[in-house]
Amino acid sequence: MIRLLIITFFMLAFHSCKKDLYDTQKREIGLEYVNQTKGHSIVYEVEEITFDDFTNTSDTFYYQIKTKNDTFFQDNIFKTVLRHEKYKRLNDSDLWHFQEAYYSKLNEEKYEVIENNTRYVKLSFPISADAFWNSNAFNIDNNSFVYYATIKGKTNINQTAFQNIITIKFDPIINSVRERIYEETYAKNIGLIKMYKVFIEKNNNILRGYKLKYSYLYHEN
Repeated sequence: MIRLLIITFFMLAFHSCKKDLYDTQKREIGLEYVNQTKGHSIVYEVEEITFDDFTNTSDTFYYQIKTKNDTFFQDNIFKTVLRHEKYKRLNDSDLWHFQEAYYSKLNEEKYEVIENNTRYVKLSFPISADAFWNSNAFNIDNNSFVYYATIKGKTNINQTAFQNIITIKFDPIINSVRERIYEETYAKNIGLIKMYKVFIEKNNNILRGYKLKYSYLYHEN
């Protein structure tokens, strides 16, 4: 009986130590795919194609966009919010022109971005192959269920190699009346490095909508 009690005591002590170790060690959640360092900026090469159903024509525009982390503040429910600034220029020799401010929130459950008073759930944590969420859960747009198509992948953008990336997407819709494509790629310690959106309505061979592609050029901390 005494021997049984001793064995039971050591088994409980062993499992308690394992639980404490598991609960206290820092597990990878995925927060490092969002860089919220104040002053951090990313410059993108942008290709934008617009389709006009009135004239049945399309136009292609090339320019650069810079996003910059500005300042932190507390919202009305005392959550930390980061203000970002977006700038635009035509090419390397042009001056940056301020476009707009937008905001983001980051916690161990999700990464949200608020643009034009519309809130999107960009990332869900922890990152896993079976994660599946509605990126429009907090706005009035139609449901948009997205998932991680790539985890810890590799890619090359404008001659820059990235060794640890994640890609978020929804299943594309391409049929006789519409096209919907959405993909975003994030790199560790940098943030968003690539984005591709297609939103097109079709009426026979007449198109209305746009294609928008962001491609990483460089970043500054």
